[in-house]
Amino acid sequence: MELTQETKDRALTVLKDKGLTILPDNKQWELRFEIKSATSDSLYTVARHKTNHNWGCSCFGWIRYRKCKHLDAVSDLLESVDIVIKKSLGQS
Repeated sequence: MELTQETKDRALTVLKDKGLTILPDNKQWELRFEIKSATSDSLYTVARHKTNHNWGCSCFGWIRYRKCKHLDAVSDLLESVDIVIKKSLGQS
């Protein structure tokens, strides 16, 4: 199910409150934002997949293994965003 703009706005507020740089949605991904690597000057994009609703990262680790330290580092934040989405959709 595609998110309504109101639900997206609520979720984006959680991200913006953390001072993150928000990026526009693309064909496959929504709620996109940038995070800086802890070990280099690299920036990575974290986003929620529009159809399977999983979170992903643009780093090599996630692309190759479907897990990475960047998602681990923001896991509490992503859980907060997921809670906002579920509440907006009337789910618990």
